Order: sequence, then C-alpha cells, then structure tokens
Amino acid sequence: MAFENIPQFANNFWTYKPRADVVQPRRLARKIVTPECCTSSRSGGVATSNPPPSAHRTCPSKGRAIEVPHSREKNSGAQVRSSAQFPLLRKTYSIVPLDLRGRLDVVENERGHMERSGLPAGATALVTGATGFTGSHLVRKLHAQGIHVRAIARPQSRIEQLRDVPVEWVIGQVYDPGTVEKAAANVEYIFHVAAAYREAKVSRETYRRVHVESTQLLARAARRNPRLQRFVHISTMGVHGHIEHPPADETYPFHPGDDYQVTKAEGELWFREFAMQEGLPYTVLRPCAIYGPGDRRLFKVFRMAARGILVILGRGQCLYHLIHVEDLTNVMILAATHPAALGEVFIVGDPEPIRLQDMAQIIADYYGRSLRVIRLPVGPCFVAAAVCEAVCKPLGIEPPLYRRRVAFYTKDRAFNTAKLRTRLGYQYVFSTEEGLRQTARWYREHGWL
Repeated sequence: MAFENIPQFANNFWTYKPRADVVQPRRLARKIVTPECCTSSRSGGVATSNPPPSAHRTCPSKGRAIEVPHSREKNSGAQVRSSAQFPLLRKTYSIVPLDLRGRLDVVENERGHMERSGLPAGATALVTGATGFTGSHLVRKLHAQGIHVRAIARPQSRIEQLRDVPVEWVIGQVYDPGTVEKAAANVEYIFHVAAAYREAKVSRETYRRVHVESTQLLARAARRNPRLQRFVHISTMGVHGHIEHPPADETYPFHPGDDYQVTKAEGELWFREFAMQEGLPYTVLRPCAIYGPGDRRLFKVFRMAARGILVILGRGQCLYHLIHVEDLTNVMILAATHPAALGEVFIVGDPEPIRLQDMAQIIADYYGRSLRVIRLPVGPCFVAAAVCEAVCKPLGIEPPLYRRRVAFYTKDRAFNTAKLRTRLGYQYVFSTEEGLRQTARWYREHGWL
C-alpha cells in the first residue's frame, strides 16, 4: 500500500466503502488469557478475539481505493467481558501494582474511588517520546505500577528530568533501524508516543521520519517479537481536520490540513493496515488537545486569561476538545490491557468540547480576574502570517506568527467520545473545569504565573 500521494489529496475528504471479505489475521486469532477479574470463574477465562473488518478508503482526487483497516463495531465471537466486570482505571496517584500471578489489586484513591492497576508487574514496556510532556507522565505512571520501562531518547533529549525514575535508555533516533530493533526486543508492550514538534521550521521530511518511518520500523520489529501483548499507537484528533458538522466520532473522514496532520494520518493508516495483515495486537488512540501541569503548548491561553485578556481571530465559536494528561495516560494503559480495545480506534477527549472563550473564562475566574475578549479580523492575520513565514523560514527563525496558528481560530474541534466510555467503561479523573482549575493552580504554585 502506497501513501506517497497523501500530501496531494490531504485537503480532500477520505471516505469509507465497506468490503465484504475479511482477512483473518494470524496472531489476533490466538487465545488471549485475561486477568482473573475479567473472567467468570477463578479457573481463568479465555477470550478469543476476532479481527476487525477492513474497509476501502477512496481518494476522491485520484479515484483510487486504498485498503485500510476499519474499527470493529461488533465483537462478534469474542468472549469480551462487560465494562462492569473489567477493572476501571481511575486516579493513579497511589497505584498498587499487579503481583506475579497477574491478579489485579484494588486501592482507594484520594477521591474515594476504587482503582486498579493495569499492566502486570515486572513486564517491560517500551515508550517512545518519553521525554515529552505526555511521555514523561506515562513513564512515571508505568514505573509506579512496577513496570520496567525502556525508552528511546535522542542524544539531545533532556533525560535528566526523569533521573529519579530507573528508565532503561536507548539513545538514538526513533527512525533509526538499529535503535528501534534494540529498543523493541523482548518487550511486552509498546507505547508509540513520539511526535515531531509542531514548529514552522520543521520540514515535511522530518515529520515523515518521525510519524511514518518510525511507526513502520516499530511495527515490523514488534511483529518479530513473540512476547508482544499490545502495541498502543498514539495518533491525533488532527487527522480529522476541521469538523464541519460536530460532533465527529472515530468514523469521521480524514481531512488533515498541514504536514504534521498529513504525516500523522499516513502513519496511522499504514500501521492499521500492517497490523491487520500481520495479526499484530494493537490499539490506536487519537488524543484531543492535551493539557495539564507542566504543559507549555496551552500555557499561552492560561497566561492571557490570567492577565484578563483573550484575543480571538474571527467570529467563530472556536470549539476545542481537551483531555487532561492524567486521563490520557490512564487511557493509554487501559488500552494496553482491555480485551475490548484490541484492534480498535478511540478518540480520547473529555465528554464534551468547550469554547475557547469559556475555557479562558474558567481560568480567569480562578485567578480572580475579569475577562475581556478582543476579536480581530482573521483575513489580515493570514496575510501577516504568510509574510512572516516567507521571511523567517529561509533564515531558520521561528516566525512570531504563522498560518497554522491563525487557522486554529477558524476551525472547530468537537468530538463524540462516547466509545471510550461505553466500550472500555472509562471514567474520568477530571472534568474539563476541574482540570483547568487544577492546572491553573499548578502554574501559580510553580511560579509560571
């Protein structure tokens, strides 16, 4: 399957056409032993997982069908336990790890909810992007559960931020074959979190190396690893682009709008097709906008709101869908263990979207500031951004304004995230308002604001 033409038709919608034939992957047909708490008897249960059906994805501009895997809508034939029987992953500040028999221990967290750990203690998990915002949270959470964490880090990565965690570092590029082969050897779980920074100076080739080539290398290495239990691939909600008629779910057409999103879409589509053909046990997650203590990407919104001013370009709603990093990393671990997540795709976001103005209002209220919203015409800003990019990019300078940032205000990102709750039984640690207030408090307590 070739994806070389994806950038050319990135601005067209990709649509699904159901296919009648279903190919039976080899490894997904194997018996999967579930934890005791997921079975109906103490003797242990066995769940036989059927493969997800496939679909044809049609390229409107080329008139050519691209065969891609489709998320299962029914788990026919699979003895998958209900969400009531399967352990829910809740707040993980006081995790009790699994013992060597694979039994899930239960503790009560600081909110009074019962929580269970996910991966068996002593297992080895590979995390890419481990020094990033999301990856570092995941690494700490896995270590707290008694997991041996292996991670790929670039030579220039700031691994000192995790010096208090016994990580097995593999130094190299995530798209280097030798590095990937060494890192993926004999691991039970892979969390492919790595992503290229969304900066104007990053080339399309860099995006493709990090989002596509690294995924291909990891998937092929995982296929050769008989110990692998689950490959959790982290995509992005951005593959859907602007949502014309919100909310959108996992079946909404792809409409990536920039090099970052195009290569993320290419990597996900290749990965799902490969996993289907090779029987690789996988789950794909498409996170919404990630935030939480220590995040710098959305920090600028908190900073504006703390000053009592919010600048919005255009007259749109600016619907935004958030997910707290605590909830996202919980879902990652749940996706690596839950039988119903096998071969599935999930959009990971809060139950409801929020307008950018409402988001800023919650933050301003926390800081005791009245919020003044200033709306500017979007057209002149696009022109200014184009000029900035044309001048700054050849000089290797990050533009103060670029078109992708301007386009943010013209798009709505609102999703139906019910599948996460109905299929996996997930319950959130933070509501949107609670998460924003908790993050605002962290910024103030740590001197960021």
